[in-house]
Amino acid sequence: MADDDEVAATEAELPVIERLVDVIRRTPPEQIRGTERLGALSFGQDSVDDLNEIASTLEDYLLEDRDFRDDNLHVQVEANAEAAWQVLVGMMGLTSSEPDAATNRADLVTRLVSVRDWFRLNVRPRLVNAMIRKRLAEASADPLAGKPAFDPAEVAATQDAYDDLQRTADELRKQIAAAGPAIEAAREAAGVSGAEDLALAYDDQAKMHHSAWRIWGVGLIVSIVVAIPVSVFVVLWKRPDGTITDAEVVGRLLLDLFVIGLVLYVVRVCSLQFRVHRHLEVVHRSKAAALKTFARLVAVGSDPAARDAVAVVLAQSVFSSDQSGFIDSTGDHITLIERVVGPVTQRATSSA
Repeated sequence: MADDDEVAATEAELPVIERLVDVIRRTPPEQIRGTERLGALSFGQDSVDDLNEIASTLEDYLLEDRDFRDDNLHVQVEANAEAAWQVLVGMMGLTSSEPDAATNRADLVTRLVSVRDWFRLNVRPRLVNAMIRKRLAEASADPLAGKPAFDPAEVAATQDAYDDLQRTADELRKQIAAAGPAIEAAREAAGVSGAEDLALAYDDQAKMHHSAWRIWGVGLIVSIVVAIPVSVFVVLWKRPDGTITDAEVVGRLLLDLFVIGLVLYVVRVCSLQFRVHRHLEVVHRSKAAALKTFARLVAVGSDPAARDAVAVVLAQSVFSSDQSGFIDSTGDHITLIERVVGPVTQRATSSA
């Protein structure tokens, strides 16, 4: 084993990865195990094997091309190499005379196994150059037979198959690139077709509401024409003379209010239905118009970001609830009595 001054010099001069590999390779296994220093508490050969596996993984990692290294992975490799270095320092500095030596030994072994598993799972599978060297070593000449392990004909056939695959891959890439405009055109055609179909559906809805509001408009006119003479007739019919009693006056008043209220209710229903269908016709025609111009307005922009912004605005205009001016949601459910009694109540409350 290197003495303490040599280890300190190594620690000061080398980065953590090279430092760890250098000390593991130069330190005898017995020194790491601490056979003389620890006695029965000496580390097993498994711990030495774990350190050698970590060193081998780091040696292969250092041979990888720096341009293809993952920066985030490299930071983690350095951190785990530092953790392995601390474990190695702890193993070589552990003595049987210190308190809790057995506990410290078990903790060092656990930490070493954890670091080894991390390198085994996260670093070893990414060492491409190491795997290539291993395969080349396996395919090297057989020293006993004196001939290559692979038949040259098989190597040539494999190379031809690889070339065929490469040509096929190139053809596929060309086909995908050539199909790009066709795919984009198909997507645009599908969008245009969908917009046109939806515009036709909104047109049909607008026509239906157009017919409905015309019917309810006629009903509104008829109800107003009928309401006026009916109300006048009810008020003037059998007007009470001076001999009528209070009960008859109240009964007469209630009858007048009932008939007039019923007539006004019919007028209000016709008016509301007229305005609702008129509103829905305007909304559906507006949405149909937006959908009919959707494809042309989107296609005008040459910048994809501009086209996306136009598409978003048009989609909002189609699926938002438009204000047509025919419906006022704040006053649709206020009755005639509430309109008359409300101001009177407010004045009475303010005067009190």
